[in-house]
Amino acid sequence: PAIRMARAAIELGEAGQFDQAMAVADSVYRINPYSSEGYNLKGITLLRAGRYEPAVKELLTSISLAEYDHRSWVNLALAYNRMGKRDEMMTALRRAQRLNPDDKNVLESLAMGFMSAQQMDSARVYGQRLLERDSTACQGFLAIGVSYLTARDLVRARQYLSKYVERAPESADRRQAVQLLQRIEKATSAMPRP
Repeated sequence: PAIRMARAAIELGEAGQFDQAMAVADSVYRINPYSSEGYNLKGITLLRAGRYEPAVKELLTSISLAEYDHRSWVNLALAYNRMGKRDEMMTALRRAQRLNPDDKNVLESLAMGFMSAQQMDSARVYGQRLLERDSTACQGFLAIGVSYLTARDLVRARQYLSKYVERAPESADRRQAVQLLQRIEKATSAMPRP
């Protein structure tokens, strides 16, 4: 029952039903208060609800019970990122990477984390590793595209950002990528042709 309840909590949180998701996460916790899963679920739910400080507290408790669980470390990194705590975010991501270096979520979080921290060479490396693991991973295209844009390689930036826009669901990141592509098109059309 705990696994079904965990899935239900995640689905409720994704649907924006945070109170219900928290109630289910609390039930998972009550089934086994020494399991990290209930705390991780509560942390994810609080993170989605924009309550970052309490999310960090729950995720740190989850980690204290199962520090080998890379998922809690990734979720902690996401919370720190939303709080603007880049050093803490990168520390948590590196720990997740040590625990499960080939996990798609870890690679995606590293690519996006390095992009957020303006470390574009590393963002590109992890974006490429992510695409090697999953050739359809939208965030890999985004990280690589932005890294090329920062390096002023407009041709490659356009190539990767276009792939991201083709595959990504509607979101603020996708809208921003569309705007970047429009600027790239404008800049490249104004360039003299040989």
